[in-house]
Amino acid sequence: MRIRLLTFFLLLTGSTALIFIFIAERKQPVFPRTLSPFLQQLGKPIQSANRTMTKMMPVSDMDEKMLGEEFRARYEHHFPINEANEKQRKYLNDLVRDLTDKSSKDFEYTVFLVPGPPNAFALPGGVICITACLFDFLSSEAELAGILGHEIGHIERGHLFDLFRKEMLQRKMNKFPDEGLTIDVIQALTQPLFSKSQEDEADEYGFSLLIEKGYDPFAMAEAFKKFLELNSESPNLIHDFFSTHPYMALRESKFQSRAESWQTHHSGNRVYIGKINLKEHRTRRELSCEEEYKCL
Repeated sequence: MRIRLLTFFLLLTGSTALIFIFIAERKQPVFPRTLSPFLQQLGKPIQSANRTMTKMMPVSDMDEKMLGEEFRARYEHHFPINEANEKQRKYLNDLVRDLTDKSSKDFEYTVFLVPGPPNAFALPGGVICITACLFDFLSSEAELAGILGHEIGHIERGHLFDLFRKEMLQRKMNKFPDEGLTIDVIQALTQPLFSKSQEDEADEYGFSLLIEKGYDPFAMAEAFKKFLELNSESPNLIHDFFSTHPYMALRESKFQSRAESWQTHHSGNRVYIGKINLKEHRTRRELSCEEEYKCL
């Protein structure tokens, strides 16, 4: 605990000093001033230390699997399959099954379509929620794969379970009821709890998944661009320090550049877009359209 407090104090002191340096700077950058790249790198050793400490707790992947089963039961009860969403639900779960065919986790992923503004979030045990608004907001299967890949990354990289290992340990010791834990976790994970380094790691996982599965590498940046058009940002350094997410403009620019770099080194490769697939709610495995391929 003392080590964590000391680390946080040093991080806060150093970051505050950096803020004043940025404020004093007179050069105008291409993008609004942001500490995100610095904080992403700075947060990685802290994230690794926390992950190592939490893994020492006697809570296993089997506990995560059991927790996921509880989430599935809860979401099946509140958001059952019906005539209106049956085709979309099947499509989402078929797609995530294709994306997780090499998963290191000992459970199956399940996607739920839920109400709300454009958003997606993941829960321990392989449960992913995506809002109907976001589903309609995207324009291709490649963009959808990028968003789902980001959420899969949070689960595969252990961000979710590491966050709640302590609560799971308390549960095993019967310090609070199971019902209370699942409600608390669901409420907590609808809020932005991940660090900038974790968000960046999930973005990287989603981008790598697009490449691995043969989708358009520009789809990640295209999805971020749509979020930018939906919510314009007016960043400032103080807000940036306390925000958990890197600015969407920075994320869009980063993965646009990453896609351009990949294209340079893989000129002539064919990649899949999947606008028809998203519209028809049928995955590329079920409906592979020649016109949906493009040559880089």
